[in-house]
Amino acid sequence: MYPKPIKEFIDNFSKLPGIGPRQAARLAFWILNGEKKVRDNLKKALEGLEHDIDICSVCFFTMEHSRHGEDKCHFCDNPARDHKMICVTEKETDLATIEKSGNYKGLYHVLGGLFSALDTAIPKNLKMPELINRIESKKNGGKKIEEVILALSSTHEGDLTAHYLERTAPMWNSPTPKRCPERWTAEKKLNRNNFDFREMLAMAGFFLVAGLVVIMKNNDFSGTPLF
Repeated sequence: MYPKPIKEFIDNFSKLPGIGPRQAARLAFWILNGEKKVRDNLKKALEGLEHDIDICSVCFFTMEHSRHGEDKCHFCDNPARDHKMICVTEKETDLATIEKSGNYKGLYHVLGGLFSALDTAIPKNLKMPELINRIESKKNGGKKIEEVILALSSTHEGDLTAHYLERTAPMWNSPTPKRCPERWTAEKKLNRNNFDFREMLAMAGFFLVAGLVVIMKNNDFSGTPLF
């Protein structure tokens, strides 16, 4: 139906989280019919993701590529932060949410995923050995970690991962990990509550209209003044 370049765009963007073929098609034509500057900026941004982003060698958060060979992000390289605390997150966006809350001033560690009930060993993509090395002071500049905070999702996988870390902590001389305080993720909860409220308003409007339709069908209002 569509020309090959548009079809390829739709096929690729449909693979992104939360975007289906219809949304991808709308994006394609919005970009196609928009200003050339928009396309140029998008192209530049995508190229920047490929060429200008590195991964911190300590906590595995993203960082801007350094021409001077620096391999630590601005969190790990900041002496003003508390280097005796590590907050463990599943992904980068979780870290960003906690940082925006302003309630935490320690270091981070991005696992890059969670355990699954089907896993019989630590998945290779998880930065679990690196976390253990940091806590054992092998990669923390010799500073002893005094507190480990688990900011993992309240899912089966998140609980499974947290349970593993809590159970094995004594084996690698770690302080008992603590669960993340709710106030740190208040921003995420607020957004979810707002969505639920809007959804409730939409449902209330639907049932109101449906009720009016039923009343009008069951009664003859011909000739009745509106006011």
